[in-house]
Amino acid sequence: MYNLQEMVGAVVTIKFNNGIEIMASLMNYDSEDNLITIDSPRTVVAAEKEIALIPYLFTGKSKEVVIPIASIQAIVEALAESATGYKSVVKTEV
Repeated sequence: MYNLQEMVGAVVTIKFNNGIEIMASLMNYDSEDNLITIDSPRTVVAAEKEIALIPYLFTGKSKEVVIPIASIQAIVEALAESATGYKSVVKTEV
């Protein structure tokens, strides 16, 4: 089992049960209600020979999003290079 409490504050990669992958900052883990709260999520997409991060939502703000654990297949701390790229994308979009 993931120790999500230890990952709070880290940039994480989340793979949903439907195959979608996102990156975000993990803000909170509610073990009682089995929910996580993430900050500034970005969807990971393959663009030719590169990986790109696009907005999680196009028509609304997604600064803070609550997600049920049941919809998640995997959640891991993002690789250092990926986390740096995510932070630069989020910083320039603010």
